[in-house]
Amino acid sequence: MSAQHVLRAPRDAEERRFGNRALAAVLGVVALLLLLFALSAPLWLEADLERLGLGAFLSQAGGFTFFITYVWLFAVPLAVVFGATAAGVAARSGTGRVFVFVVVAVAALLIPNIVGGLIGQVIGPVFGVGGALIELFLVLTFYFWARERAAAPRPIRMALDLRMAGYGFFAVAAWFVCGMLAMPVFGLDAATQMAIGSPGLAIGMAYALIAYFVFGWALLFASQYLSASTK
Repeated sequence: MSAQHVLRAPRDAEERRFGNRALAAVLGVVALLLLLFALSAPLWLEADLERLGLGAFLSQAGGFTFFITYVWLFAVPLAVVFGATAAGVAARSGTGRVFVFVVVAVAALLIPNIVGGLIGQVIGPVFGVGGALIELFLVLTFYFWARERAAAPRPIRMALDLRMAGYGFFAVAAWFVCGMLAMPVFGLDAATQMAIGSPGLAIGMAYALIAYFVFGWALLFASQYLSASTK
């Protein structure tokens, strides 16, 4: 092996690493911009949407406004796709695996919205089955978490405990989302909601929901940070 080849190999590796990091940075910036857009767009969209409703607003919107409104509707899901792809690229995941992830993620995010819009009515059993599946996956998650923690080295058990606490907050949030959509708030039935006078209850539950989601994500972040620091 020539000296030139020996010297070139580390340089090529560095260039490949820089390329991955550069692409990850670009994808990460796009994800960050989408998140910022998701937060800022209501400042200028809310008044028109409250006055007209989404359908009428989109029917009157020009091409650019129509486009950016749809971008806002899917801003956070798109940010998740771009952010997760950036993380995969930075972590040197295989090109094929990253591609499959992007395709599956986009399909998983778009298809439920499209199908739900086409159905256009409330089918109670769908939500009942969904709730039952959430409970089933929750029980299975507890079971396999207990097995993982029992076999885990002591230094990473705290990270596992924090992760489970985060899952717990998400499970509680899912329960209250069901309460917002069905009884006792009846968010999917505006006439019933107004007739029984539940807007105040909905507001209280909304505050609880945002708290549960914040706590859940904070605990998952702490778990991931602690796990990375320990390793």
